[in-house]
Amino acid sequence: MTVEVKPTGSVIANMTCMDSAIPYDGSTTCKITLLNTGKRSISVSVSSVDFGTVHNAWAKSYQRGIEVKPIKITLPPHDDKEIDVKIDLRKLAQDFWGNDHFAYKFAEHKSYMITVHFDNGVVVSDILTIKDTSENQNAPLIVEAGGIVGGILGGVISAVITKNPEVTLKGAVAGWAIGTATTWAIVSLSWKIYALYEGVTGISGDGDNNAVVGG
Repeated sequence: MTVEVKPTGSVIANMTCMDSAIPYDGSTTCKITLLNTGKRSISVSVSSVDFGTVHNAWAKSYQRGIEVKPIKITLPPHDDKEIDVKIDLRKLAQDFWGNDHFAYKFAEHKSYMITVHFDNGVVVSDILTIKDTSENQNAPLIVEAGGIVGGILGGVISAVITKNPEVTLKGAVAGWAIGTATTWAIVSLSWKIYALYEGVTGISGDGDNNAVVGG
């Protein structure tokens, strides 16, 4: 679904994400079609890509979570060309929070506006919807993990701290995460609990109650 197109001069653009609904650790490719309606060739290049409220989430200096190919194109008169914008949420989690285990945080918001800016003023957008399931498992993500955290604190971690008073809560959580991370489900949960105690912040909504971050 194409959301917004702002033509500038003789260039008309539209963007459609091939998979508009993906798991919180999934990926998709958004295809941008640029049409030159003028009589002269025009060169345009992607200047930035916004992911939700994160402006310039893509930059030429690091292209991990968001890849743009090609970055620059020349449009002959009355002709069109395509640019691919690949979004990999697992890699994007590395860009935002330093580790791909934090990809679960993308599921804390239902939808994100993906906005691509060009150097000639053209802006094109589409909406990416995030499923609360992992690409590697069928079980739903538990976004509100308070009950699970409480249960773990009341069991394993509390026991560790009781037996070893010098062990800090942070250290116990980290140790539990490392010691039990044998499957993807446990890895995700382990890092989630660790993140809660580290105070890792997510992508904030923009407060307009339209269920789309950045739109």
